[in-house]
Amino acid sequence: LESHIHCHIVPRWNGDTNFMPVLSGTKVISQHFLELYDKIKPNLDRVIEEMKLPKGER
Repeated sequence: LESHIHCHIVPRWNGDTNFMPVLSGTKVISQHFLELYDKIKPNLDRVIEEMKLPKGER
């Protein structure tokens, strides 16, 4: 896909010890989704600007 960014944000909760760390070695970080949004939005905005995506494709 042209101009494609793909990521997964999976809802978790404090104390969640499911399959992700066991099978994939992924570190689970419990964080409220609004805190995460505030943290990643500036970087996503920068990437979108650098890619110069039209508004309809954001």
